[in-house]
Amino acid sequence: MRTTTLLLSFCLGIAGLEAASKYPGTPDKPGCVYKVGETASIAIHLDDDDGKPLANTEFTVQTVGDASIKDKLHQLKTDQEGNATLKLTLNQPGFIRCFIPKKTPKGKDKPVAGIAFEPEKLQPALPKPEDFDAYWDKILAELHALPLDATVTPVDTGRTDVVAYEVSITTPDPQAPARGFLALPANASPKSLPARLLTYGAGTFKVAPPLEIAAKGCLVFAVNPHSLPSDKPKEFYDDIRKNELFRYQLKGLPDRDNLYMRDMATRAYRALMFLKSRPEWNGSKLAVSGSSQGGWQALIMAGLDPSVGACVAFVPGSSDTAGTSIGRDGSWKRFFILGEHVANEQNYMAFRYIDGVNFASRIKSATCLVSAAFHDATVAPSSIYCAYNAIPSQNKRMINDIEAGHATPKATRQKGEEFIEEYFAKHP
Repeated sequence: MRTTTLLLSFCLGIAGLEAASKYPGTPDKPGCVYKVGETASIAIHLDDDDGKPLANTEFTVQTVGDASIKDKLHQLKTDQEGNATLKLTLNQPGFIRCFIPKKTPKGKDKPVAGIAFEPEKLQPALPKPEDFDAYWDKILAELHALPLDATVTPVDTGRTDVVAYEVSITTPDPQAPARGFLALPANASPKSLPARLLTYGAGTFKVAPPLEIAAKGCLVFAVNPHSLPSDKPKEFYDDIRKNELFRYQLKGLPDRDNLYMRDMATRAYRALMFLKSRPEWNGSKLAVSGSSQGGWQALIMAGLDPSVGACVAFVPGSSDTAGTSIGRDGSWKRFFILGEHVANEQNYMAFRYIDGVNFASRIKSATCLVSAAFHDATVAPSSIYCAYNAIPSQNKRMINDIEAGHATPKATRQKGEEFIEEYFAKHP
């Protein structure tokens, strides 16, 4: 199997690198990846607000990660030069995220370093359900049996090189159509364009016509994850977020057939069906891309539709969602361990049917680009590696964003665009 790991961010102030680190910790391995049982040595340097070394200063570093290192506090003291050393290890594959805890409730944690231990060996906490494929094959059959009725309304783009349409597509739920925008070059001939589906992260918002991607010669559809209209004021989307769609990720649990996230996935699939039905599609080049929740949807589309040839999934959420059950810093962990949403076996079992790991295991042919961020406090990198490791496709690449949090860096986003453009150029 041909796999590649890319290192796009510099690892915390290594001597000789052109880009200065934005964090005070420097792991002794530039790639920040260690063998299980190996001791990682992290050199920490602290300065005061004037840029002078904080000499002989006591401070606390908190580590959050997987299994044996989870949620520990380390009391350290700098020397005369403002330096201190933190040594860490893991006795199994996983990640450790280090930070200086915030001092006030409204303060912010200060990231120090993020390290990994043989992440290529990570496996999900729970196995794929035996009936997972049959379950989703039945759903797909129902989606394909439903007429692909769509309302397509022209949108004024203010441009002459591209055209756009607001689209509403029927789904099994008459009250929740798949909504979004289709864009393509003006006067495109039949069977002339590659196609791309854009999926989006968590939150409630309006999407915009993807004009710039269309201008590059692409038939592209941007699908709203929530079936929300695109013509409402900001207050409308804020109200939906705080009320009807508050913690929507857990709506429907523990009934696998009533999960809100399952419906989100089926809406994205109907959008993909619509995109493929367009006469301008060349019938062979098809890509999906998204970040966070959108990365999860991208993995689902590539897993459900073998005609998807390229999948870009940056920091994809909702994978290895049962990771917290084995002490792992699991994906979207706060929804399972905070407030009224307490982790339990029923919820874990139901969520397996929309877990990104299990869709990733169905990606047999698509070329895939995935990213994991070592400072990500929203979607744990261990959960992302569980999904990545499950992909059986012969062509996949991982980007280790070792200085990034959950927001995907510009350089990584650019790599994603280049990845899709290369696929379009090389694929027949």
